[in-house]
Amino acid sequence: MKDLLKHAILAGVATLALGSITLANSYTDIQNPNATVGPSLGDYFAGAFNLVNPGSSSYIIGAPYTSGTGTFTDAEGHILNIPLSGATDSFYIYGAANGLYGVGPGANTLQYAMLQADTTASSGIPNGGTTLALLGIGLLGICAVSRKIRS
Repeated sequence: MKDLLKHAILAGVATLALGSITLANSYTDIQNPNATVGPSLGDYFAGAFNLVNPGSSSYIIGAPYTSGTGTFTDAEGHILNIPLSGATDSFYIYGAANGLYGVGPGANTLQYAMLQADTTASSGIPNGGTTLALLGIGLLGICAVSRKIRS
């Protein structure tokens, strides 16, 4: 009987440890505004990123950009009130002259705007399997205690 109780307690501790595992998630919102910005100070583009439900955009970013290129797709599902552990924003601006930002007369084009964010948060809510295991361990503990009281 003591071994059963000992195993139930050890299983409960292990289940609680697994129930609060650290979750790491990455979220992306990429947009393709193709908006004119500059050359005057008041010529700007305003928009908003949404990591909770950004849509289903997917873009291949290549030439004339030489860095930060590749295929980028929206990855949604960030849960509000879970802190972000880091974020990176990228703006792909193509100039009116020579394909370089700020070179020559005329406006520039904001072709892509992207926000990539990561979370590392501990889940306070165990998943279904963990909840079921905790329920089973609790019932085993109640049975063990009731048998001990009866004897």
